[in-house]
Amino acid sequence: MLEAIDALKSNDIAVLLDVVVNHKMGADEKEPVRVQRVNEQDRTQIDDEVIECEAWTRYTFPARAGQYSQFIWDYKCFSGVDHIENPDEDGIFKIVNDYTAKAGTIRLMMRWVTSII
Repeated sequence: MLEAIDALKSNDIAVLLDVVVNHKMGADEKEPVRVQRVNEQDRTQIDDEVIECEAWTRYTFPARAGQYSQFIWDYKCFSGVDHIENPDEDGIFKIVNDYTAKAGTIRLMMRWVTSII
């Protein structure tokens, strides 16, 4: 990838990087989670209210039967969802847990990405 970026730059072509980190769809199961609503226009604004709900965040890969990995993805692996149930609502929701990425980690990653492009 770095060679491709260098080749583009040497030909006066600007490089943009669009990265989705930790994104999954089509979970196998839903599980109880606690979330907070996030302002869709300004994602730095997070509502103080914590909502008890269910979200499709559990990936068990039953067809694989553990062939490649015994790891089960669950809500602790994600920082947010765009749909919750009980109550049923679409939007942007920050998952409340001890594993949610800290802003400093994201800033550090963005600094690295910026340095390579």
